[in-house]
Amino acid sequence: VWQDNASRKIVGYDLYVGDPQTDNIILAFRRAVIAQGVPESVYVDNGKDYDSFALHGRTKKQRRARRGQGERPFIYGIFASMGVKAHNVQKYHGQSKLSERYFGTMEGQFCRMFPDAYCGNRPDTRPEGVQKRLDAGKAPTLQELADAFGKWVEDVYNAGEHTGDGMDGKSPNQVFAEKLATKRTAPHDLLDVLLLKHSKPVEVTQN
Repeated sequence: VWQDNASRKIVGYDLYVGDPQTDNIILAFRRAVIAQGVPESVYVDNGKDYDSFALHGRTKKQRRARRGQGERPFIYGIFASMGVKAHNVQKYHGQSKLSERYFGTMEGQFCRMFPDAYCGNRPDTRPEGVQKRLDAGKAPTLQELADAFGKWVEDVYNAGEHTGDGMDGKSPNQVFAEKLATKRTAPHDLLDVLLLKHSKPVEVTQN
């Protein structure tokens, strides 16, 4: 997911099966940009999928090598091509990752809407008999899950009252609209180019 820092609004997401990868992050970012505009800056995790060349235009090794030398502009990467400043969140500091709190809310509200398939958030909370129910085919299809998730995000989470700091009981949608001073947009055909996955330059040798 991509989440607005001020309003807690979920602005883009991708639901998929498998291990996390940069492609899913880019797809979720594209959806966020199309729906809500191009952000001025983003905070991203330090994991390899978020700290990738495709997004930042440099590898983690290159970033570490340049510490203390001042920031130099990058010409590669999706963020640079779209004029988005990227910052890495503080390591081992859960409070700096706003989405961690959101995932807790999602687990407590949305995931429990499917009692026959809910597996718990850790082994000791795994409901009894869940494997038998899964083997019996009682889990929703991916499409059913995606449809239900989209409806929950828009109609319940983004539109519902939020008790977070500075929210004053307003919904993420309300706070997002109130704080949106300028919306940067781009035509879809330009986004098709800007959001292409960038690959590292390679050295061509005789082999």
